Amino acid sequence: MTMRVCRRLAGIALRFCVIYGLLIAPWPGFRQQYGAWMRTVGGWAFSREQGRWLVSFEPLTATAQRPLDTRILVADRTGRTPAGNLRAVALDLDMRGVGWVPTALLIALILVAPFAWPRRLLGLPLGLLGIHLYILFSIGIHIIDQCSGIPGLSPFGLSPFWKPVFDGLDETLITQLGASFVFPVILCIAVLVPPADISPFLPARPREGRKGSPCDGKVTAA
Repeated sequence: MTMRVCRRLAGIALRFCVIYGLLIAPWPGFRQQYGAWMRTVGGWAFSREQGRWLVSFEPLTATAQRPLDTRILVADRTGRTPAGNLRAVALDLDMRGVGWVPTALLIALILVAPFAWPRRLLGLPLGLLGIHLYILFSIGIHIIDQCSGIPGLSPFGLSPFWKPVFDGLDETLITQLGASFVFPVILCIAVLVPPADISPFLPARPREGRKGSPCDGKVTAA
């Protein structure tokens, strides 16, 4: 590895640290604004005006001891408690950890990637779309898994086979957040690296002569 390559890699790493650090810094008011945005997106994805299940996203006041800023209420419109209230469960989330951390990582990766700016500017909106779909998928898994253990409050009844699967997904996507650092890297590669650059790493396909052609792909000496 030449000194020029080392300097270039060091520059990329330095720019990544600066951009990522600025994006995840606790800027005043940003947590509230991002939480409001994700509650709007979550409500659009999961809430329905009609039907048996009521899903709503409500704000919470986050504190240093409990940094949870969003409450997801899941209720059965057809069921009532003895007091006459809807049967419901509340799921509290830290939208900054669940959503903004992987989003900021993706943005930083795309901005410092060693590709031309037109490709990066095209890949950024595609990446943001993909990361929002990933976040919504994680929230959906969380809702299904957490409600499945409450009698009468499971939108999707999980069988004994699927319950451990959803438990593991919920633990990985929401509790541990390990996938939040892996998926942005994969997504960055998917939106920036063209297929032609990936093909050398794929198994080679056997070369075949064209149908009807006297050439079979081999060259022989006269």
